[in-house]
Amino acid sequence: MHGIIIEEELDGQHRVRAIDPVTYKSVATRTFPPIDRLAEQPFQYHCFYNSCYSPDFTYATRRKMNPVNERLSYNTGFIDTTGTFTDVSAMIPLTDDDRDVNDGYGTFSADGYFYLQRVYTTRDGNTSMIYRLKPGETTPELVSTVGQEDEKNLYFNLLKGTELSTNKKYVDTHTNDGNLFCWKANETISVDNMCYQLHKEKGLVAFQATTLDNKPRREEDRIGEKVIFKPELQIEETIREYRPFVSPDGSQVVFDLYLKNPTGNDWLPIRSMHIINADGTNDRTPDPTAEQWGAFQVIGWVE
Repeated sequence: MHGIIIEEELDGQHRVRAIDPVTYKSVATRTFPPIDRLAEQPFQYHCFYNSCYSPDFTYATRRKMNPVNERLSYNTGFIDTTGTFTDVSAMIPLTDDDRDVNDGYGTFSADGYFYLQRVYTTRDGNTSMIYRLKPGETTPELVSTVGQEDEKNLYFNLLKGTELSTNKKYVDTHTNDGNLFCWKANETISVDNMCYQLHKEKGLVAFQATTLDNKPRREEDRIGEKVIFKPELQIEETIREYRPFVSPDGSQVVFDLYLKNPTGNDWLPIRSMHIINADGTNDRTPDPTAEQWGAFQVIGWVE
């Protein structure tokens, strides 16, 4: 799949669709059928490329709700387009003690590994164990253990998509080289180390990625911040500060505008998708209704 990637809900089906950024037509689709007792990832900017899907969009992360008497409330794994659930939690034996235990949502790395974090809790603190495996494997590999004495406990991020970090300073970061970072979950980084963010008052802003030593404490501390594009909102539109996405060559940005007062829908209705040049020119606005997309959000832009 290549192009602008959207995640959509249409006719009760959960789909991932690749959109040509020039014609706005679908060039590929993956459909993940609903399965009883399987919970999808949280919607909105928590779910994006590599976080909820494998690099080729063949698999999507899922959790299975267990009966109330089970030690684990949820088992974590991933589903394919046939509806087959790979239960990674079930592959990892539980310790023979009475500690509380929880498996969180999983995530994929750019090199195709599925990562799962298991947390054991006691009065003295938490122990976090991070496992990984590739689809088709049956024995997850323990790649990191973070003890209750470590302040970094409970945090992990796949820096550059492949390198694991358990330092909470980097939990929401985006990076190309492990040296320069965009620091928030609703920011995105371009190939030339520019950060982009949707701001409720300012619109789409850009600023330079920085090292840890130069991490901005406030918006006023951002280096080289400039307003790229201030959309002219229709009366029913609003800016929600979800993550925009940059084209692989860094020349274009895509973002969504939402209905101001949605009701009765967990998927916040998108009013319009905007594709613009990185300098703020040439705003294009595909019509989701005309293109027959369901309730959707942009989750990536891939080659």
